[in-house]
Amino acid sequence: EPLPPIFASRQRYLQECDSRKNPPRALPIVMGDSPSIVAVGKDLVDSELQSIAAMVQEMQCLERVDLTNNALLTDRGIVPLLKQLAREPVKATLRSLVLSQCIRAASHSMDATVKLLKCTSSLRHLDLSRITIPAQFQLTLCQAVGAHPSMEIVNFAETGFTHHELSKKCFASLLAGKVKSLDISWNNFSGDVFEALGGFVVKSPSLRSLRVANCS
Repeated sequence: EPLPPIFASRQRYLQECDSRKNPPRALPIVMGDSPSIVAVGKDLVDSELQSIAAMVQEMQCLERVDLTNNALLTDRGIVPLLKQLAREPVKATLRSLVLSQCIRAASHSMDATVKLLKCTSSLRHLDLSRITIPAQFQLTLCQAVGAHPSMEIVNFAETGFTHHELSKKCFASLLAGKVKSLDISWNNFSGDVFEALGGFVVKSPSLRSLRVANCS
């Protein structure tokens, strides 16, 4: 008989760690204590995250992913995980994705994030703070967030929004949806952008909290 999902995923993780010659990490999800990947400040490297992504293939439920402050991770590790989050049945259970301070995440990670947003309806919290979002993905990403049926909390603080006309289009898309809390602190905005932002805030059907610290 096939192993129950929790044991199958743990076995897959240990096999992947062995094949990649990485020591297993005692993360709560590996120990069976949590339905979430929480690895805040663990200094994970790409091969370790690839092992975790392989484990997700065997899972039926995953509620939260928090990789805050794993500055060594690049697209090579992040993209395989995002692709696994976009598959059935996991994509129907995912509520929160936090990649804050994964400063080496680049264009392929942004592309995979957009694709994930377009295929999952359950996600409510997205945090990409302190990651430079390439200009060519800013509008596409904001449009995907704005069109998402469940997205409520978004953190884009210190993400490199500097192109003023593009920023206006981005915020128009973000605030047209169901976002209740938006943090765009530590981005460089002109007076024109702030004026346009005020108009979008007034018209927003859902916004309750807006953070714009150090955006002058």
